[in-house]
Amino acid sequence: MDCKLLVGYITNEYARRSDFYDYLNMLDYPEGSILLHSPDASPAAARNRLVEAAFDIDATHLVLIDDDHKFPPNILKKLLVHDKDIVSALYIQRAWPHKPLVFDVNMSDGNSLYSYLDEAPRLREIANAGLGFCLFKMEVFKRMEKPWFRLGELDPTQWSDDTGFFRRALASGFKLYVDENCPIGHLGTMIVTPEWDAKEKKWYTLYNTDGKTEVRIPQNISIDSYEFR
Repeated sequence: MDCKLLVGYITNEYARRSDFYDYLNMLDYPEGSILLHSPDASPAAARNRLVEAAFDIDATHLVLIDDDHKFPPNILKKLLVHDKDIVSALYIQRAWPHKPLVFDVNMSDGNSLYSYLDEAPRLREIANAGLGFCLFKMEVFKRMEKPWFRLGELDPTQWSDDTGFFRRALASGFKLYVDENCPIGHLGTMIVTPEWDAKEKKWYTLYNTDGKTEVRIPQNISIDSYEFR
């Protein structure tokens, strides 16, 4: 489609993991697109700066990318073809049980109800989402009040600049979609600990992503799989 795209990615001082830049460098975007980095301790401030930059170059579209994701090279072309006001890629929380960061219902108390992945992947309308990898038409920002992204909007103890923004976007008459055929990875860290189960007489690996909840996975490495190093 005919568009002028600003590809904006935000970090703090540096990306969460250096391999983010590998995926960014492999990203395929339309001819004439501009890639811009917006570092800031406040993700809301960084995103607002990217919106302003998109207006400065007369962009038709803006894609916002967080620095903790892995994505395929062709994802932008797949999102652009839908020609929607706002469309997000699909990603899940880093912490177990890895809920999808898309929501079906916005509650009056500021919370939102998580979606569940129980059907074949499709493009579908949703009530809210994260801002990890999201494509916008610039018309969205033209019709919404500044500042577009607001830190602590729904909860002063949390960022909530993503869910707060999408609530106001829907109230302004826009629709939000997720393309479940565009899954992306959420970069993070985890703790893996060996554990011996004396009753079962078997080793397990404890998998912990949030410091609280542990998932136990059988330690099933066989002697045939050992390698010298």
